[in-house]
Amino acid sequence: MFANNSWYFRNALVRANYRNPLKNIQPDKSFLIKFFRNLLLGEHHELKNRYMLIGYDKSDTPTSTPTSTPTSSAQAIVASSENVQALVLSIGVNEMSVKDMMEASGLKDRKNFLKYSLNPAINEGFVKMKFPNSPHHPRQRYLLTVKGHILFNQSSSK
Repeated sequence: MFANNSWYFRNALVRANYRNPLKNIQPDKSFLIKFFRNLLLGEHHELKNRYMLIGYDKSDTPTSTPTSTPTSSAQAIVASSENVQALVLSIGVNEMSVKDMMEASGLKDRKNFLKYSLNPAINEGFVKMKFPNSPHHPRQRYLLTVKGHILFNQSSSK
């Protein structure tokens, strides 16, 4: 995330601290917030440097529909299916292989497990790979993201 958006992140830090009272310009932390929401919660805010320009009118550019629902600490995070929910609960605070997760979930068919549990959990931002650049790494494990931990804590406290 930082490597792909380093220039945006740098500019967001500047924009969050820039103040010019003569021109009535105040610091704006919203760009940093969008960056960190993408990073930590798996949201998909558009990170464009031009949006940080002072006086920029975003209505001139076409907008797209957000791919995720904004979340806050007051809103509950919900998994799309019971399979994803069960997977998040079975992983918990551990790092697990596919085999370990299947055993913990009581499932035997690897193809169905990947299709209906693991891949949706990854796509929804609840689970991530320990070695994302090497999916077939011999010691590949899966663990919860920050969003996954929030769901885990919500579900385990019920």
